[in-house]
Amino acid sequence: MPVNCPHCQKEVPLVISKERFDEVNKKAQDLATENGVLQRDASKAASLESELAKTKQTHEIDIALLGAGFTDELDRAFAKLAHERLPAPAEGEKPTVPAWVQSWAADPSQIPGPLRGAYKGAPQETPAAAAPAAPAAPAPAPGAPPPKTTAGAAPASTGAPASLQPGGLREIRLSQGLGAAKEHVAAALAALPDPRGR
Repeated sequence: MPVNCPHCQKEVPLVISKERFDEVNKKAQDLATENGVLQRDASKAASLESELAKTKQTHEIDIALLGAGFTDELDRAFAKLAHERLPAPAEGEKPTVPAWVQSWAADPSQIPGPLRGAYKGAPQETPAAAAPAAPAAPAPAPGAPPPKTTAGAAPASTGAPASLQPGGLREIRLSQGLGAAKEHVAAALAALPDPRGR
């Protein structure tokens, strides 16, 4: 729509009317508002995706630990902490918790001591297998003094605290309660190597 110039009274062909200017300006403001809403939604979606990824990772870890027989929450917490303290390998990255737990089937010596009793793939020691049967003592001769026995004496110490023996944590929890087990877990964790070299 042409408009006359107020100074020279010539017709100016490409002038925008006030109505058109207001219409375009309002549309620009509406688009800016809509853009702000979309950016907030995109930010929320990104945080939800991050939370979902963390939840999936935690779920995979819990499934792997539960599948390995660690139904007790304390055992799973100890396994996660033991994994965090694994030293970084010279090449590549540290294995994920599920991969680490799966590797125990091939090499049971990698299982942290306090978890060996709870690991369902670990060979369980039976009383007969743990201590070989002693040969039978010959019958004493008539009139000879009775042989000395160790009945009633305290068993010999294996040198390691009970919490570091296979199944030790479970036995402590069952016999002394959860409060006592926390101290043994702390002692067992202190025995693990610190990957940071401290």
